[in-house]
Amino acid sequence: MATQKFAVGQAVRFSPDRHQEHATKGGLFKIVRLLPEAGNVLQYRVKSETDGYERVVREDQFVRSVKIDMPTIVLKLTRAPSDTSVQQAPQSAGPLLRGTGDTDYLCGNCGFVIASGIGPKQRVAVDITTCSACGAENEFPPELRS
Repeated sequence: MATQKFAVGQAVRFSPDRHQEHATKGGLFKIVRLLPEAGNVLQYRVKSETDGYERVVREDQFVRSVKIDMPTIVLKLTRAPSDTSVQQAPQSAGPLLRGTGDTDYLCGNCGFVIASGIGPKQRVAVDITTCSACGAENEFPPELRS
């Protein structure tokens, strides 16, 4: 059984096959769920940041992507998940918080996006949050708290 190269919450670029030309070519997608192998091919459920639609994509159809204009900050891990088995975020899971800025805050354990697009003047109302993907407890930096 092969190991998946990408993680929930990670940004990727999708390169559709010829018969998938209706798909958003080259668009930025976020991995929302790891799927089981299908015919020795690893698959993922991804959500387009352009049109918001989710689709199933083979691992060979995308590459790791870094948004140059979207810096990321890894949150301080305050408690590791109690269950060490791999958990997957629910299909509908997304960031706990969404802002109007340009910084994503990631789980210190699994890298899942907990707060997306937080601006320099925006604040969060919580000190600590639990990652919906892995169950780890993360602490927001003091300067981000209200």
